[in-house]
Amino acid sequence: MSSRILATALALIALAGCREPDRPTGPGPEGGLFVDSDPPGAAIIVNNRETGLRTPDTVRDVKAGEHEVRVLLDTAGLTYGFTARVQVVASTLSELFGSLLLRCGTTCPEITRYLEPNRIRFATNPAGLFLYIEGQGAGLLWPGPTGNSYASVGAPVFAAVVPEGADTVGLGPYDSRYLAGRPAPSLTGTGGDLTLEQTAWVLPTSAALSLPTVRGIAIAQRVLARSTVDDVVVFRLVFRNVSATKAYRAMDPVAPPAGITYEASYVGFALDGDIGVSEDDLISYDADLNLAFLYDSDFHEPIFAGGFAGQPGLIGLRLLEAPAGTTMLLNGWPREISGIGVDWGAGDANEPDGWYWLSATQSVAGNHAHPRIGYAPTDPNDLRISVSAGPLRLAPGDSAAITVALVLAAPATGTYSSGTLLRPGDPTDPNRQILRVAAPLLERAQAAEALVGQ
Repeated sequence: MSSRILATALALIALAGCREPDRPTGPGPEGGLFVDSDPPGAAIIVNNRETGLRTPDTVRDVKAGEHEVRVLLDTAGLTYGFTARVQVVASTLSELFGSLLLRCGTTCPEITRYLEPNRIRFATNPAGLFLYIEGQGAGLLWPGPTGNSYASVGAPVFAAVVPEGADTVGLGPYDSRYLAGRPAPSLTGTGGDLTLEQTAWVLPTSAALSLPTVRGIAIAQRVLARSTVDDVVVFRLVFRNVSATKAYRAMDPVAPPAGITYEASYVGFALDGDIGVSEDDLISYDADLNLAFLYDSDFHEPIFAGGFAGQPGLIGLRLLEAPAGTTMLLNGWPREISGIGVDWGAGDANEPDGWYWLSATQSVAGNHAHPRIGYAPTDPNDLRISVSAGPLRLAPGDSAAITVALVLAAPATGTYSSGTLLRPGDPTDPNRQILRVAAPLLERAQAAEALVGQ
């Protein structure tokens, strides 16, 4: 198996009998195994032996007992698959069905590649995370040739209330282990004009299957950049509840047969922006633009090259589109407050906290009075930002879409003093200095509107 294969089937069960009419009939003298996959066309490997067959097909003359079955599909330079332990009964045709997946694991460098549109060099991987290498910066370089790092991760995020358990669940920005890529990413265009399309499932790991955790959400991702709009990448994300589908349930037998209905849901995108050294950044907001952004607190990053040491850029997220009837929300949070970790993630004890951050109702450090703005710190820290929309109900089969622009720009000349701390001020004050400094970023955020609908 390729070293890139990280997808593993979760507690798949082989079922006997019930063959459909067009399937091969009858096992061999020992037993038989009918293997199918979603999508079909994957190679069938039994006990490390290549059978030469592809799904759907029957492996005959399989001895009674337990066997390891791997189902693998090479496509778009990647390998998707699943692995299952199957019990074959003598003189019986057993059946195995699973969905082809690719997991990122915890670091992703082996399946990550950079795209370089319009001065932005950013990392992507088919499991669904963006700007992510090993969570240690270098996920986004701007301007690309300089090697100056601005992010550790960018990711779709989701949080909701599950009525069955009366609890909140959520997918955080670092939940690479919960994201399983589906075949196969499509990249078109070159240079400044590109479009990337791919889909990932929110699927708990085998160790987290029994937990009351987020699951059963497919996230279709469309990423685009155009040469006509510099320093902007747009993410179109469609969150769809697939918890009741056969393909998803084959990989998550703990999910209830009727699926899961998520109430008070919030869909969004989060960014762990590290402008050079991560601990000295600040957050500000422009509620009129639905924009959250980060900047180096004193506009001084000695490690930056290309003349940017004294003018490190600003980076932001603008929510361009959201489901009808929802509220657009802006928030951020630090890595920790008073020595206590604040980052939240699926499968962790603090998973419920994600709902409070994405709904902008968190109270760990207090909220701003503006109804659509959450945490508004005044001191530098290692910070994350998010844009989100909700609340909404997401029943099996329902979907919700958002469009988010990632924007970068240099600070406006003559509006700041490199090396001098600039606090963000009140995010509702239209005359605060940071808005003058961020004027080029606000222009980029407005220009992103031209990419909506493309």
